[in-house]
Amino acid sequence: MKAVNNAGDIYRDAMCTRGSCAGKEYTQMKLNNALNVLSTYPLTDSVITDGFNTVVNVEQAITHIKHKLELLQT
Repeated sequence: MKAVNNAGDIYRDAMCTRGSCAGKEYTQMKLNNALNVLSTYPLTDSVITDGFNTVVNVEQAITHIKHKLELLQT
């Protein structure tokens, strides 16, 4: 599945990285990098994440990434 915009690529890549496979530190780095990049977009911009046109806005994408970061801490 290919994201059809840059924010979608960033979001999909970050959310598909698994701590159990890639390592906790690497996953945290990917998620933090994604947060830094996504924070440059307007919060209401759409993030199209896959070939099925799954759409969230930047604010929702940031929330999902922050939640994944919290889960890595446990």
